[in-house]
Formats: sequence, C-alpha cells, structure tokens
Amino acid sequence: MGSRVIRGNLLVIPIENSILYISPLYLRAETGQLPELKRVIAAYGDQVVMEETLPAAMAALFKDTAPAPNP
Repeated sequence: MGSRVIRGNLLVIPIENSILYISPLYLRAETGQLPELKRVIAAYGDQVVMEETLPAAMAALFKDTAPAPNP
C-alpha cells in the first residue's frame, strides 16, 4: 500500500527490418526514495513479454529463434 509504479524510458532498437521495444517498470515504496526495478516489458514483432530481468525478457522473446547448441 502506498507504493507507486513508475514506467522507465521506452527504448526503441532497430533490428534488421523490425523494431525491438523495451520498457522497464519500477516500484517506489512510499517510504523509500529510490525506485526498484521490478519488471521489464519487451516487444518484438507480434510478441510481448514481461519478465523480472532484461536477459529473461530477451530469452522469452527469442527462445524460438535461438540457434541450437553444438554437441
């Protein structure tokens, strides 16, 4: 109660013929002065994901396009 959600700056990153959008979500407690990163929203093509970290969001977006590991 008393917390405030703050949307960070929207990052627009061109990748080949498409665009990657990234937006952080911060939470600031009523008694705290510094906001804490809570979630990252990422969108690419027709996919949108919300994860706790940027690497997790990138993995969720690009899991189908990642190259298979070499044996």
